Amino acid sequence: MCEQKCPLCGSAECSITRSAWDQDGSGLCSNKIDCKHGYSFIVHDDVNHGNKEDVKKRYNIIYSILLKSSVKKVQGFEFPFKFFYEECSVGKPISEFDKINLASNMRDYPSNIIKRIESTLVNLSRKYPFVGQTIVNFSKDARLFFCESDNLQEEIEGICSFLKELGYIEEKEIGVFIISANGWKKIGDLLEKENEIHQGFIAMSFASEARSIGEVFQEAIKESGYVPQRIDQKEHNNQIVPEIFYEISRSTFLVVDVTYPNYGAYYEAGYGEALKKQVIVCCRKDKFEGKDKPHFDIAQKSTIVWETEDELKQKLMKRIEATVGLNK
Repeated sequence: MCEQKCPLCGSAECSITRSAWDQDGSGLCSNKIDCKHGYSFIVHDDVNHGNKEDVKKRYNIIYSILLKSSVKKVQGFEFPFKFFYEECSVGKPISEFDKINLASNMRDYPSNIIKRIESTLVNLSRKYPFVGQTIVNFSKDARLFFCESDNLQEEIEGICSFLKELGYIEEKEIGVFIISANGWKKIGDLLEKENEIHQGFIAMSFASEARSIGEVFQEAIKESGYVPQRIDQKEHNNQIVPEIFYEISRSTFLVVDVTYPNYGAYYEAGYGEALKKQVIVCCRKDKFEGKDKPHFDIAQKSTIVWETEDELKQKLMKRIEATVGLNK
């Protein structure tokens, strides 16, 4: 048993084992944490680098992820999550299915008191999933409330007060709460929105002549504060069409290239429109004005027409800002 305190719950009773990050001789190190509350996961050293407040926020996110699913399940097998923090890798595909880059997840960290209350309510619903289930010992579960200061009791009491005033929880007796009917209704609304992430889906031909356009799309989306998603770069074992639909459904917007027409891209754009997503269409000027110009249906949309790739990047970033806003 390690003498260190668990970075998740703060107990010295949890097991912390020093180990290699990967079994490839890379020399990178991590900690294997077996929390007494039933969570086992691996944390790369870079998660603990930075100022104290940032590290607290990262473990708050880890806790929320573990509440949602304590392990990664693949084909009937369970694997502990491996958490790392690498800002330069945001938006890039992760080849290992059990790894999570917290730098990407930090974009969803509750940035104000209302979002913090809503995120806390979702956490409560996952820890206490049954209607009428009593909730006690708030003070021992600071990460549930995204606490960041050293005065945990004051923070928790403040959030609880807000939850009560908004009618999301009810105090049945002193120190004993339940999630109210209004709370469960709010949770349902929040979980519907939760599936959508700060992601821009790229619909285009993946032929070699279109490669540079795809790279510009990724740069523009990333610099606008979103994660670019190209289905050809995603690791998965599912059939391709359901996977495309899933990623479109959880994206904030779509960017579609019709310079090199592709039936799949048209189909994906239509699906995005049906889901009421913002669909941004782009086409190189010579193609847009030529005899092989885009199909009538999609050409009716306000299309970004460009001549140089630098122009495309600048126009696309401006359109993203105008339609969905920068995520910075």
